[in-house]
Amino acid sequence: MPIAMSRGIVLALVLASAVGDVLASIGPPRVSDGARALEARRRETTSASSKSSKSRERWFDGQRLDHFDAADTRLWSQRYFINDHRDSKFADEAPAVVFLCVGGEGPALTARVVEDGGEHCAVATSLASRKKGLVFALEHRFYGASQPTGDLSMSSLRYLSSRQALEDIVAFAAHARERYDLRKSRVVAFGGSYPGMLAAWARIKYPHAIHASVASSAPIRAEVDMRGYYDVVGAALREEDVGGSDGCRDAVREAFERGLNEALKTPEGRRGLERRFNV
Repeated sequence: MPIAMSRGIVLALVLASAVGDVLASIGPPRVSDGARALEARRRETTSASSKSSKSRERWFDGQRLDHFDAADTRLWSQRYFINDHRDSKFADEAPAVVFLCVGGEGPALTARVVEDGGEHCAVATSLASRKKGLVFALEHRFYGASQPTGDLSMSSLRYLSSRQALEDIVAFAAHARERYDLRKSRVVAFGGSYPGMLAAWARIKYPHAIHASVASSAPIRAEVDMRGYYDVVGAALREEDVGGSDGCRDAVREAFERGLNEALKTPEGRRGLERRFNV
């Protein structure tokens, strides 16, 4: 089973074969009043940057709220960023390869993600620049400004899942092909950690839409209790090159075994942890 490594970047490259048909386009957006209000606030806060012809922020207004319920036709606006490295004289020609940086859990995406790639997509932006290609970055649902329902209630968070996120990626790829005339281009998905898992799964599950994926430090087989991850963290805590040591690892182990684990066994201990960590 692939395991995240503490040093370096582990690339899992799943190569592609043939280009498939473009997925069916989605109808006009229909969003809830709460989502409309949130969308209006989002667009107000980004109006200054959107006035610039070089603004990298865009919105995909046709994303489905629930990809698995045919009766649910609600749609929402998903944010993405774009950086076009094509020369002006070739701007009307579709690039051979399109790089898609997959968003995940974490802080809201910014235009930087399609400029230098951040932590996980630097290779994509570098290749796009060298090959005069196109790079997209798609924000994950319920993170950053990509809020499908306008709230984080339990009834809304039922739509927050990797299965829905995978469908978002494929739907966006179809939208991008139509919107930017990329029918002849091949899409390569990039991501690290959880976004890397999504990138790899998208290639495996939807080879007609994603022609290759680069998954950095991404466990492909998800497990509830991933013991291998703990081993990697333990090794990293011992790594002297990043300030670790045997003592550091032992201190963390003792904190979990004698501190947290013992406290979790009693109601009083759990209340104490709540107060200590303000949760």
